[in-house]
Amino acid sequence: MNFSNPQKAVKKAENYVLDGIPAIHADGFQSDYICEFFTSKGIPCRAQGGIDITCEHDSSRSMTYIEETRRLTNEKYILETSVPDGKPLIKITASSRRGVRDAVNAIYRQIQSGSLFVGVTQDYPLFHKRGYIEGFYGNPWSFEERTDMLKLMSEHGMNTYFYAPKDDPYHRERWDELYPEHELEKLKTLIAFSQKRCIDFHFCIAPGLSMRYTSEDDYLKLLNKIKQLYFAGVRHFGLLLDDIPEKLHYEEDIEHFGGETVNAHIYLINRVFDDLKDIDSSMKLVICPLQYH
Repeated sequence: MNFSNPQKAVKKAENYVLDGIPAIHADGFQSDYICEFFTSKGIPCRAQGGIDITCEHDSSRSMTYIEETRRLTNEKYILETSVPDGKPLIKITASSRRGVRDAVNAIYRQIQSGSLFVGVTQDYPLFHKRGYIEGFYGNPWSFEERTDMLKLMSEHGMNTYFYAPKDDPYHRERWDELYPEHELEKLKTLIAFSQKRCIDFHFCIAPGLSMRYTSEDDYLKLLNKIKQLYFAGVRHFGLLLDDIPEKLHYEEDIEHFGGETVNAHIYLINRVFDDLKDIDSSMKLVICPLQYH
């Protein structure tokens, strides 16, 4: 997805040169979101705007399938821009808020450039997941640094954020402890911030340094941690089993799994996945095994 070079574009006339920054009038599908977006950028949204934007919801196959990648999508959008009677009219067609988000970002970039592309553009991503993994060692980002990154990601059509800072103790070292309430509230705010910008928030947990795979108590601690984050708003989880010793280190695990770490990990992954689906069938699980893949 490239806002200056959409996947398809048909030009009908010369670009329409704007006289300053016009106000926006929006109606139709996601009109409140469109107004909120432009207002946040310092562009007023009112009944008599310099640019009229109408938005139509379309969930037909033509708007939810990408031929080049053979994938379903909720991110495709079409912009149809005309200037009847000297006033710009832009029609957005999209199947979801995420498509609308990328459409208004494209419009905003045109407004910033000082002119509107008059014609029809269609855009969609060729990569299914696009985003950032906060998975480094060292001081984790501050809340402000994370929200700045999420804003940037949203502006550039990204859709995925993995929360996995190695030095958040509750992600790795103290994986078996629930987040204290004050820490959980910060995460809830970050999760909501991410979702508002149409970015999937993946909470990742890394229990492999100390987990006993045969221990029911350890497993219930892991599941309770996942449930805590589920009720905080997370619907995408990551189970990270990398950067740990390659060999099992508890006798009961060695005996039960025949000394094969991969067998313990397969058992854990399948059990977590089954329990996630029992909680909410819409939940997603991403795995990182011992060897990155």
